Amino acid sequence: MKAIGANDGRVFFLPQNNKNPVMWAPMFIENWAQIKRVLSSRKAPFVGKLSPNGIWGVRELNLYGRDKKKHKHTRT
Repeated sequence: MKAIGANDGRVFFLPQNNKNPVMWAPMFIENWAQIKRVLSSRKAPFVGKLSPNGIWGVRELNLYGRDKKKHKHTRT
């Protein structure tokens, strides 16, 4: 995670990575439009999980590979 943060990585994990690679290719093909949308709309670094149902759990990271803090806006 630290290397991803330090190098502005944009990474998608396959949560079921113990499955045969023959099963991974269809996931990428079926979700390619959604992958491109995330790549163009999210600032690096980030990690996301890719499942047969699409992308879920995209987490934006800081330079140290930790979740980026969300700044709370206060009203004045």
